[in-house]
Amino acid sequence: MLKCKDCKKWLTSTRTQLAVDSNNTVKKVINIPAKECHMCGKITINDSTMKRVNRYINECKEEVLDFQKYEDDESVASNELLL
Repeated sequence: MLKCKDCKKWLTSTRTQLAVDSNNTVKKVINIPAKECHMCGKITINDSTMKRVNRYINECKEEVLDFQKYEDDESVASNELLL
């Protein structure tokens, strides 16, 4: 488990959403895994997750992107390659 950089309390797992500007279009990304501090409310998304968010945004044609759906689809595709 991680501690909050601001108040040093323990972070818990949660899901969050972001509005991201992509090619002069704002896209909403939902179901992003994150860590939340219940003391100060700060939400942290790790760097590798943000890299995937940005990659999915570039691939996505819709205005609302469900991060978990993209992760699930990518996992299925990876498993099919292994078969």
